[in-house]
Parts: sequence; C-alpha cells; structure tokens
Amino acid sequence: MNSIIFTSISCLLIISNLIYQLDGYTVYDDVNYECSDDGTKLKNNWHMRGTNMGGWLVLEPWITPSLFYQFLGSFDKWGESTPDHVAMDSYTFCTALGDDEANRQLRRHWSTWVTEKEIQEIAASGVDTLRVPVGDWMFVPYEPYIGCFDGAIDELNRLITLAQQYNLKILIDVHAMKGSQNSFDNSGKATVLWNSPTNFEFSDTANWVGKFNTETMTYAVNSSFMTHSLQVIKNIATMYKNTPNIIALEAVNEPWYFTPIDDLKEFYWQSFKLIQTIAPHWISIFHDSFRMSVDTWGGFLKNCNNYGLDSHLYLAWQESSTLWTYTSGACNRIIDIRSLEKAGIPVIVGEWSLATDNCAMWLNGYNNNLPGYPKKECAYVTCPDPYMGPDQTGAPPDSSKGIQDPYGAGGVSTPMYGKCPTDALFDDDDLAMKTLGTAQLQVFESGHGQIFWNFRTELEPKWSYIESVKRGWLPNAWNLQTIPNMNVCKKTGGIDPPKQANIVDKSYSSSIFIIALVGLLVIIAFLNIERIYTHNKQGYTSISYADSEPSSMVQNISFSYQNSSLKPGDKSIVNHREEGIELTL
Repeated sequence: MNSIIFTSISCLLIISNLIYQLDGYTVYDDVNYECSDDGTKLKNNWHMRGTNMGGWLVLEPWITPSLFYQFLGSFDKWGESTPDHVAMDSYTFCTALGDDEANRQLRRHWSTWVTEKEIQEIAASGVDTLRVPVGDWMFVPYEPYIGCFDGAIDELNRLITLAQQYNLKILIDVHAMKGSQNSFDNSGKATVLWNSPTNFEFSDTANWVGKFNTETMTYAVNSSFMTHSLQVIKNIATMYKNTPNIIALEAVNEPWYFTPIDDLKEFYWQSFKLIQTIAPHWISIFHDSFRMSVDTWGGFLKNCNNYGLDSHLYLAWQESSTLWTYTSGACNRIIDIRSLEKAGIPVIVGEWSLATDNCAMWLNGYNNNLPGYPKKECAYVTCPDPYMGPDQTGAPPDSSKGIQDPYGAGGVSTPMYGKCPTDALFDDDDLAMKTLGTAQLQVFESGHGQIFWNFRTELEPKWSYIESVKRGWLPNAWNLQTIPNMNVCKKTGGIDPPKQANIVDKSYSSSIFIIALVGLLVIIAFLNIERIYTHNKQGYTSISYADSEPSSMVQNISFSYQNSSLKPGDKSIVNHREEGIELTL
C-alpha cells in the first residue's frame, strides 16, 4: 500500500512538472533573484576539470613577454611621446603599434601560441574543459580594437573546432570589459598614470560600473558599459548556442572587490536570464568578486539550475612562508567551498596555480611589481627565444643591457642582461609542487571542479598546466584514487563531486493508476496557469525559451543606483583557518 501511495505522489509531481514546463515558461523572481521551483530533483548537476587558455585572445605581458620586449627602452626612440608608444595590455598594443602592425603581430601570436600540439597534450592528460578568455570587443566591436583585432573570432572558432576533435568542452569567459572591471591588464586596459615619459604607476580604478571615487571608495554608478556587456553576452549566446562542445559562459572575469554588490547581482541576474533564454543548456558562471562567502551569495539564484560561482584561489600573493603553511592554507579552503556547496551554491575554482610568490616577471603589470613584492629571492633564467619565431622585434631582450625604461613605480620586475626573473625554488621543488598540487586538487575537486591557470607560459612552469603535467607535479590520468598522496589533506570533511545523473528520475505506474490520474490533469493545469499569473502580478518575469531575440531585455535594464558601503580594510579574500586540518607530508 505504501509503495502505491509513493508511486502515486511521484506520478503527480512528474505530471504536474511536465504540464508546467509545457507552457514554455520559466518564472523568475526579479526582486529576490530566484527561480520558480520546478520540482527538479537534481540541480546544477555538472562538474568541470580543465585549464585556461590565457594570454591568447586577451593579452597579458607576463604570460607572453616576447610580444612586449619591443617596448623596452622606448625613450631613446620616442622621447617625450614615449607614453603613446608603449603597450602594456590589449588596448595599448593597438594604440602603440597602429592597426596594421598590431594585427600583423597578433595574427602570428594567435597562430603560434595555441596550436594543435597544445590541445593534443591537454586532452591526453584527461581533463575535459578549456576556459577561453575573450575580449568583449570581439562581439561588439569598438575602438581601438576595430582593425587591430581582426581575425580574433576566426581564431576562437579554430580552437573550438580543435577542442571538439579532442573531446574537450569550452567555457567562454568574457575576460575583458569596456571600461575595465578591475583596472588590471587582464581586463583589456590597465589603468596607468604616467609621471614622466620614463616613469609610470598603475592605479586602482575600474570604470566598468561607473566613475570610482578613490577618496570615498564608492561609485557613481553608470550602467551604460554594463548594458553594453549584456549585448556582448546576447551576441555570444546567439552565435554559439548550437555549437555542441560549448557548455558554459562566464559573464565577466574578476570584477574587483569594490564593485557595488547590488549592481553586480543585477547584472548577473540579467545575464543568467539572457543565457537561459537563448542557450538554456549552457551553464552560467559568475565570479565572486573576491567575496567568497555565504553571507554575500546565499539565496542568490535560489532554485535556479545551470549556474556556478567562480572563485580564484591563489597562493602566490601570500606572505613568504614554509611548505607546511602553504599546504595548510590550501587545505583550509575546503571550509569556504563546503559552506557554499552546503548552502546550495555550486562552486568552481576557475583559476589556481602552483606558484607561491610574485617572482613571475610582470605578473603585477608590465615592467613593474606591487610595492613590497617579491617577498622572496627570485630565481633568474636566460630569457627564452620568442615562441612566435626569430623575426619578433626586440625578442629576446638585449643581453648587453640592464634595466630599461619605462620604469614602474611599484618595484623591480624586468629582464637584466638577458636574464628574466622566475619563481623561487624550494629545497626539494618537485616534492613541494606535488604536495601543493595534490592538496589543491583534493580540495577544489570537492566542489564542482577546478580549472588551472594557465595552459602554458613562456617562463613559468608553476603557472603552466602542460609543463606541470610533464614534470609530474599534476596527474596525467584523472582517476582521483590514483593521485599520489591524496591524503595530504586529512579530515577535511569534503563533499564528493556531483555524479552525472538524469535530472528527473522516470517512474512508471500501472495503467490502472494512470487512468485514475487522468481526472486530476485539468485541475493541475488550472493550478499551474494560475501560479504563473499570480507570480507575474507579484513582480516576476516570464521568459519563453523559444524567444531567441530578447533585445527588449537588453534595452530596458533597470540597475539599482546604490553606492557600495565597502571601505578600505574590508578586503578579506580568503580566511586561512587552522582548525580541523591534519597534514600528511
């Protein structure tokens, strides 16, 4: 009898859910940023494991320094106009060289930095996903990228095709935004203040959400750039919605900590609805804005499916310490991941590495470093020959010259006499890297996955997935039970990665029971129609999956113009707690 009752209830829920979905609508609560609960038993049933394709379509000088050596010693050539002829990011690469020369060099860079060889090596290691940083200008062109970045979409399509050949999935990551979402070179345009033709400094001001007041540390919010970004997301989804190996889209990479959280959530919400309307099978990924906490994200996208929160967890910006301390800190990160996952928030660590210092040349900006960094004595190696071939201007740097202008105000990080700074070494560097790699993998795999930054670098093996696998620091076969020393972090209480399963279990009852339910169908349909009507009256939005042109949504976005209450000193990206962790080294 109990089994009959259970089956009856199951069938009622399934039939009710099917009738609800046949209406073609998902109901969204625009006030609380929640989705209607459609009765789905398993939500956000996904897991990713991969590496980033950084430094390719969005330039970062520290990843590919051979592309930027040509701007060293510019004062001798340009004199007082030097600031107009030095490139530090994608934007100034275009303005410094001009469209034709910049595009010529970029096309050679694109074709040589990512080849089939790299994709084959990545696939052979057993990972399943490539996170591909792109610039927003590729999908809604604007100056100075028009002409300069011609051919970038063709290159993206080349990678997508290669990835499909090797059974790799793609997460498209909008890494660079108009106005800059974080003031760094990875946003497309770093915020640079020139003090003289040979001296500059980086400024912590990002204008993607409006004008930032450095005295009050708050914004006068202007949503025009964010509206532009939503059009970018719409165009990407429309262009690639039928591409089989594209599974996810990240709306914006690393919006900095002072981004007003209410406005950021509104942007994420509108992005989510756009993606679910055009490509409902895609996963929407949202960066945590360096606020990895349930207090910030709890309740956001409640009952929604196909989304994840991206946290970037690095060891490189910590104080100089011992291997035990680094490993302990890595292990403790499971506390934050576990708390978010238990709150129903899927977490993916979209960037991490094996580096434990800031020695990587230009890591904190072209020919510059953060004040007080590096905190270790760096190693130096011969600057390598350029990856794009011997014809690259200025590469490798002149071995007869020491430090060359322009000079950053933060600290020294530059080639000297043909030598380039690289990460410091532990006494037993191989053991240290295996230990840190294993600890981080054990923790990050307990959520919805992890994506290593980066697939390759010119100088830094600890930032290179391919090189780390070759050296045995990271596994080359993804059976977690076979990873050496998987008990590096003990008693962490991890959460098993979600297993792939059907979203709704199918249940079947006897024909007699089905006949008995037919009389209830009309009532259930009426109740669901009334539910949609009531939700809409209470401030909900109905979006049809069949609507492939939601242009009105992009044009009629209402952002809440509220200044953030964040203050300097509030910044606390990760707490490294010591409780509950036992290390086996």
